[in-house]
Amino acid sequence: MKTTNLILILIVVVSLMSCKNQMHVVTLYVDTANITKNSIDEYANFNQPKGISNEDFTIHVRKGDLVIWNALSISDEPVEVNITAIIDEPGPRDDDPDKKYVNFFDGKTLSPDKIKTRTVIGTLKNGKPGDIQKYKLHFTVKDKVDTFIIDPKMEMN
Repeated sequence: MKTTNLILILIVVVSLMSCKNQMHVVTLYVDTANITKNSIDEYANFNQPKGISNEDFTIHVRKGDLVIWNALSISDEPVEVNITAIIDEPGPRDDDPDKKYVNFFDGKTLSPDKIKTRTVIGTLKNGKPGDIQKYKLHFTVKDKVDTFIIDPKMEMN
């Protein structure tokens, strides 16, 4: 039974990969034992190379792509981490104030998936090559009262 399920999952993944549109999984890694409101950048990241801040972390996407955001605890005693929202952050671009950030989705806020409540899923509907979306990723850590926020980017290819 496990082999059959594994084969079916493999077929679905290969089918998705062969399509024009791609799936991007953005995983936030959180040191749940040490994170505080004042130490988000120190204890939460996307496993990006050193020297790239969370604010400068950028995934490259195309119109029609699917993006899945999830989070994992990397502490010795893992605690549940939930992505609670992806919120568009409009305004002039940091790299060129004459240009504005573009919302790649239909709405301002993406909420957790109904089935996998710890993840947020969105399909890119808007944008053209060169456009950038800045957004705020809101997440919570079980047993902590704060909502934490990181503001990465997406760039349309």
